[in-house]
Amino acid sequence: MYFSKERIIILEMKTKQIISCSICNSKKIFFRDKFWVCADCGYETAGIFNSSIIEHYYNKEDLGLWVQTLLENTGNTKLRKCHKIILRYFNSHNISKLRICDIGCGTGFFLYQLKKMNFDVFGYDINQSHIDIAKNKYGLNNIFGAKTLKEYCQKIKAKQNFFDIITMFELIEHIPGVNNFLKEIMVFLKPNGLVIISTPNGKRLKIKEAWDYPPVHLSRFNCDNLEKLLNQAGLNIQLLKFYNELGYYSNNLIHKMSFSRGLIQSIATNRNNKNFENRIKLKLKILAELKSFICKIIDIPLFLFLLTKKERGHTIIIIAKKI
Repeated sequence: MYFSKERIIILEMKTKQIISCSICNSKKIFFRDKFWVCADCGYETAGIFNSSIIEHYYNKEDLGLWVQTLLENTGNTKLRKCHKIILRYFNSHNISKLRICDIGCGTGFFLYQLKKMNFDVFGYDINQSHIDIAKNKYGLNNIFGAKTLKEYCQKIKAKQNFFDIITMFELIEHIPGVNNFLKEIMVFLKPNGLVIISTPNGKRLKIKEAWDYPPVHLSRFNCDNLEKLLNQAGLNIQLLKFYNELGYYSNNLIHKMSFSRGLIQSIATNRNNKNFENRIKLKLKILAELKSFICKIIDIPLFLFLLTKKERGHTIIIIAKKI
């Protein structure tokens, strides 16, 4: 992942000291590897972060989002494993035709699948290029740009207790002030409504992934402190499981290699060149298919090993019901 000089300075900043844990209230807090860590529950937070920096990052800095947009336009779109797990859960519990909001919906491909199942779909994202794809490619008219759920609900004129289901995939770790974020969600979620979350497992086998630091990730969770956080917000856990997705570890290892960093640097340098963009679309599509094949070969033996280890899935997925 490429960072400008300004972003590198931000990554090296030691944020304002945290006095107590926002989940368990423990005062046993210490600083480690750009995060304030709770010695009791294991919650890790980057502390207070400027929201304008985060917004700038997701609109300007993240090459992963830029590449994803190019791949969307070439038709190389697939459901992620977290989406497949939830679709299976919906089918097994006969859940359909409900009002669902996906926070951080990206290009809307998951909502597009739900729309075909007769769900009433809503969603918002901070990245305008992804919103454009959701509207123009998938015909999702209720997708808008917004920074908060409250702001989005004002745009669609939604009142309290509006949604049956609210989803957030790989999102909560990006949010500053997760306690207030969940309080806002509870305002717009119906009684007995569902909240669905996926987030990196803080106890996974780690390889110092570049994206797992500020300004990308602002929190790190394990299953215990995440469950405690949701319980405090007024949610009861219905499902909690771990999963591994092919390509997770091998892709991150590939990105650490010098040739990969060189390719990313080249993309970063030429990303505003329209001729370069047109040339690279096909190359990216071919590369993505090739990486997918290679990753399966590399990751499968590792996953077989991880199956023998408790809580070694790289991602936690939770379904919780509003009390």
